[in-house]
Amino acid sequence: MSAVSRRVLPLIAVVLGASLLSTPAQAANWMNFPAGWVVNCATGHRTTDCIEKLELAKPETDNWVAATIERNESFTVGTVQPREDINGNCGDGRGDIYDACYVFKGQGAGGSDIRMRLQAEVGADQPGQQALTVTGWVMAGGTEIATRADGWKAEALPVGTRVRITIKSDAFARDVGWLVTSFKQPLLTVNSGSDGVKRVVISGATDVMWGMKQGENDPKFCERSDTTAGTVATGFLITANAYAFTTEKLKGTAAGGVMVGVNGNCGSGEVFFDANDGILAVRVGGPHYDFSGKEIVGWLEASIRGDVVRKAFGKDPSKLDNVRVSITYGTGAEQVATSNTRYLAATDSVEIRAYGFNFSTPNIRMKIGDGKIATAPQQAPRPAKSITCVKGKVIKKVAGTKCPAGFRKK
Repeated sequence: MSAVSRRVLPLIAVVLGASLLSTPAQAANWMNFPAGWVVNCATGHRTTDCIEKLELAKPETDNWVAATIERNESFTVGTVQPREDINGNCGDGRGDIYDACYVFKGQGAGGSDIRMRLQAEVGADQPGQQALTVTGWVMAGGTEIATRADGWKAEALPVGTRVRITIKSDAFARDVGWLVTSFKQPLLTVNSGSDGVKRVVISGATDVMWGMKQGENDPKFCERSDTTAGTVATGFLITANAYAFTTEKLKGTAAGGVMVGVNGNCGSGEVFFDANDGILAVRVGGPHYDFSGKEIVGWLEASIRGDVVRKAFGKDPSKLDNVRVSITYGTGAEQVATSNTRYLAATDSVEIRAYGFNFSTPNIRMKIGDGKIATAPQQAPRPAKSITCVKGKVIKKVAGTKCPAGFRKK
């Protein structure tokens, strides 16, 4: 391992301006969801502040298929701590952490049914922080992605499968701000249903995301540089945060102002502002090696809406076209990731793409230009004209076109 690969948990930071952000606000349950796991609207537990729909579209198709909901009778509303001895109806013994099995008939490998469960919860891992986390798991019908040394086969949604989840909640639509997910090309939209209740729709495309083996008890898994993946995420991960927990500057801003997709599933997915440095940061991480011992290469796809750039950072988003993504190590060494940025006038958003970094790094910073109009570089001054002058045996070079008194031009 090289000298610059020493740690695992990275901090991905978008640097947009100088110290301009407030201390995170404190609040109770910002999305009005009840304690415990977030349920599906069709299981009879709740009719709002619930998951309304889960849809899939196979790679390279526009055919969206909605899941059939099979209620899990082993689930009890209000449960928080999972138990492995409670059988569910979706293929494992953790029946108390999900209220339904989502079935996509005939959409799996060889025409089989894809059976998925969602583990959705509202948590507050950090003071002043609270997020809705939704994890999707394929329990049957997945496509083989990789095989572990012990013969275990990772069966997941095919790479590039598009996922769309609809959450019915006025409170969620009002307050949701940042989104961190394993999706490529993540998107969040808000619309109103015929019943007048708002829906938040989150979508994106799946990719391979390596993780630690279930049951691995090493609490420092994400802080070591010698870790090899023990599993592959079979579905997707979404973490949604409220503006209220980041900065008062964005109070009242429309939902989905910042979208971050990244293939690291280790860490809280916490999104926050650093008031001292003026950065938007995301805590993520992952194992350093895949099943075969090959270094896992990270990618990040982010989108920042123009009104957020203007309101929070006082910048012109149309001028933010020079992002430099660098990875700083504890030794002071630096790795620069391949990145590109463009402003999309049609959606008034800044799109950031970064590739080629590893998850054995402590800090990943995306430094964005200051939004000022670039000026043409000044031309270097022309060298002054000089001549050679002589007086007897004395020879000297002088600037200008005239020799000093007593000298003549050679």
